[in-house]
Amino acid sequence: MIIEKFELTMSQLGLGALTEYALMVMFGNAHSHCLTLGRDNNPSQIVDAHGLTLYPAYFMTHLTVPASRPLASFALWDRVAVGVDVQRFGDTLLESSYALGREDELAESAESWDPASTPMMRGANLIVVDVAEESASRRVSAPKPDCIADLPKVKKPPHGLLNARKVRANGFGAIPNPRLAAEAPFLYDVALNRDAAPNHAMIFAKFVEVMDYAETALLTRSLQPGFQLELLGHLHVLEREIYYYGNAFAGETLAIHVKGDARPCAADHHGESMAWVSTALFDFEIGVYRARNNALLALARVRKLLALPTRLQDAASDVARALAEMD
Repeated sequence: MIIEKFELTMSQLGLGALTEYALMVMFGNAHSHCLTLGRDNNPSQIVDAHGLTLYPAYFMTHLTVPASRPLASFALWDRVAVGVDVQRFGDTLLESSYALGREDELAESAESWDPASTPMMRGANLIVVDVAEESASRRVSAPKPDCIADLPKVKKPPHGLLNARKVRANGFGAIPNPRLAAEAPFLYDVALNRDAAPNHAMIFAKFVEVMDYAETALLTRSLQPGFQLELLGHLHVLEREIYYYGNAFAGETLAIHVKGDARPCAADHHGESMAWVSTALFDFEIGVYRARNNALLALARVRKLLALPTRLQDAASDVARALAEMD
């Protein structure tokens, strides 16, 4: 386990507050450091017995964020701590826990991290041959012992392994009667360097941005009338569970299917802070496919809280009307 402390800079946030994408990348970065803790190589130098470069591909991530502590409460130039605890099952499966806090908030034991008070994530990885290896097909392979940290061993496979199969077969089934839906999927062109580096597939966290693109399109364009874009800037993620079944490269087009529902919530759903007015809870189920052959790449369920800053509190009436018109 490691805890890394650093300042949030423009390289992570631009000029805004912490985003879900940026947080997941920070978690993934700490995860990479944990894999080579105490070794002389860096994470890009993890290889198998044949010298092929390996990569810990996520097949599950499950992020939870307390309503009282949205990601937007972490701002540019804040000093934070990111903790990660990684365990190993067999030679090629990893299970991990992550937490985000202020610089001195995280306990030294992962068991003491509290999801009720701090953003946290669980993850599961399969170690595979990196797709950048032109001579190698994408396959599972075990790392050489001298280039990966001596991680704690567990006897049970990652809990996400069985769930991934169940979700792929049955979906999440969390929204039986979705009132938010589009007639056709939203298309997203994967761009070189914006979404995927040359000779690399999209990073796992990029799926969040792809899903948010489709979610925004659904709420602003597919609904008549749609929600104001300014208001959607205050949709705070509370939970996102993703199962990854494939990936995409630059030049490909993705088809994103979104369905969802929304309901009013108490004005203080976020807690006691007077800086926000909670208005509604949104739930979505999202599927990401490769458009040219309908191959499934990812399935997710998402819950978000629409909490408006007090300067926009009059717009809460507009949200209430929009929700009533959905009935």
